[in-house]
Amino acid sequence: MSITTKIAKIDARHQILPDVITYPGIALGLLYALIRDDMTFGAALIGTAVRGGFLLSVYGLYWLIRKKEGLGLGDVTMMLMVGSFLGWPRTILTLVLASIAGAIEI
Repeated sequence: MSITTKIAKIDARHQILPDVITYPGIALGLLYALIRDDMTFGAALIGTAVRGGFLLSVYGLYWLIRKKEGLGLGDVTMMLMVGSFLGWPRTILTLVLASIAGAIEI
C-alpha cells in the first residue's frame, strides 16, 4: 500500500491529515528532486508552491465568502507534499483529476 493510499485512508477515516506526516513528506519530496534525473529542484519547488498556493487561496476565498472552512489546512499541506514529488506540470494535471474525482466521490 502506497503512502498516498495510507494518507487518503487517514483523511477519510479521521478527517485530519497530521503535520507529522505531511511536513516530512514535503522535505523528502524536495530532497528527492535533488537526485532525480527527470525533474529539477526548481520544478519541485514550483510544483509545491503552485499546488499548495492554489489550495490555500481556495481555502481563504471560501472562508471569506462562507465564514467556515471548505477544506482543511491538512489538505493544503498534503498538496504541498504532492507538488514536491510531481513538479509543476504534473501538479496541474493532478489537481484537475483530483477535483473531478472529488466531485463524483470515487
